[in-house]
Amino acid sequence: MQLLSAHRVHRAPNAASGVLEDVPAQRPITGERTTLPVIARKTTHDGISWLRVMLPGRPNSSSGWIAAAANDRSRARRSVRARAQRAL
Repeated sequence: MQLLSAHRVHRAPNAASGVLEDVPAQRPITGERTTLPVIARKTTHDGISWLRVMLPGRPNSSSGWIAAAANDRSRARRSVRARAQRAL
């Protein structure tokens, strides 16, 4: 998912939950639009959609929740090819 604007990342899918960090819409070094892998989705009882995303930077595997509104939710198409070789 690509960010169209900066987002505040929350600990839980709730605007009142603690804030982990702010993620800019563009990467600071390359200027490219920030892309975050989505690992979960949740809609709260008040109808707000949230996305659990993997966060850039360290520690690896960090994640948090951002509001789903105003983002480019296009899916990246990726494929992995592996060749197995048999030892004789």
